Amino acid sequence: HTPLRTRGRYIVDAQGARVRLACVNWAGSHMKDFVVGGLHKRTIGQIAAKIAALGFNCVRLQWSLQLFWNNPVVVKQEAVAAEPTLLGLRALEVYDKVVETLSAAGVFVIIDNHVSDAAWCCDHNDGNGLWYTTDWPEKYYFDAWHVMAGRYRNNSMVIGADLRNELRDDNIRGVHREADWGSNNGLTDWRLAATKAAEIVLKANPNLLVFIQGTGFGQWLDKARNQPITLSVPNRLVYAAHDYKWYHQNDMSFSKRDERTYQNYRSRMEWRWGFILDELKVPVWVSEIGIAHTSDGVNDNYWWCLQRYVKEKSLDFAYWCLDGTTSLGRSSVNFGDEETFGLLDLSWDSVAYKPHYDSVIGLLQ
Repeated sequence: HTPLRTRGRYIVDAQGARVRLACVNWAGSHMKDFVVGGLHKRTIGQIAAKIAALGFNCVRLQWSLQLFWNNPVVVKQEAVAAEPTLLGLRALEVYDKVVETLSAAGVFVIIDNHVSDAAWCCDHNDGNGLWYTTDWPEKYYFDAWHVMAGRYRNNSMVIGADLRNELRDDNIRGVHREADWGSNNGLTDWRLAATKAAEIVLKANPNLLVFIQGTGFGQWLDKARNQPITLSVPNRLVYAAHDYKWYHQNDMSFSKRDERTYQNYRSRMEWRWGFILDELKVPVWVSEIGIAHTSDGVNDNYWWCLQRYVKEKSLDFAYWCLDGTTSLGRSSVNFGDEETFGLLDLSWDSVAYKPHYDSVIGLLQ
């Protein structure tokens, strides 16, 4: 029952029933081969069916400005070995096929402008920390969203636009700048730029939800308490946040699994963005969480805290990531290496470690 809307802190369908987003990130399109991962092992259709069979109702699907504007021909045979008919197509044609196939499998799609340059994200020095870069001025960002939002206007399974991934600090033309929230500086104020991008998206497709991440690698929305975003179309805004263990390395320890550790973690989450649900009464989608698919990962006290918090708050989420193998474009990693956080194994046909999968799908309990 699409289109989806927000009602208070929840996302609801056209009949007003809650829809809880249980998503996976299917990575790869934003990287140097310009196609989703796994197509060297399985077809788009097989992977889409697997996502649905695993119990996820949504995919966060990355794209780069480089993919959109250059729209290169897919030329790497190895990257699409399981579906060689994709060779010679343009990158956007392959992206379209992924969107269409997921939609036909009953899986919602949220299109995510992950980066400007086709590459892995993120660090402090990759040149993609803001919504514009030296090579891609902000006009290219806004114009791309105008087209991408309208591109899937007739597909009701494309439910949202994630405006940008992990806003952070960056060096633009040798000048260090850091994304902020509410400074009114046009070069750094992500709240300002996100509001403009959101209005562009909603003009092109008023049925989309608009997902807006915080700053500091997606972990800080604390300033939204006093400087919230208001859009001209009501019931479309969803805030988005990320959380990983290393986000807490400087301010708390996970050496113990006890109530004190959890309450310490919980208070930090509430301060960063958890307050939005109850105080602003707007949904928050945790669009990246993840842990290694090992016994150590699953039993990590951080992961225990995160699972408990997601369940307690009944959060919408997206796990990073589905991929059993890595895509080209990440330093010190080769195409086809094991993706250590991946839900799937090297074959892309089975889960990598069942207790790991169980801990992710168990977030719905």
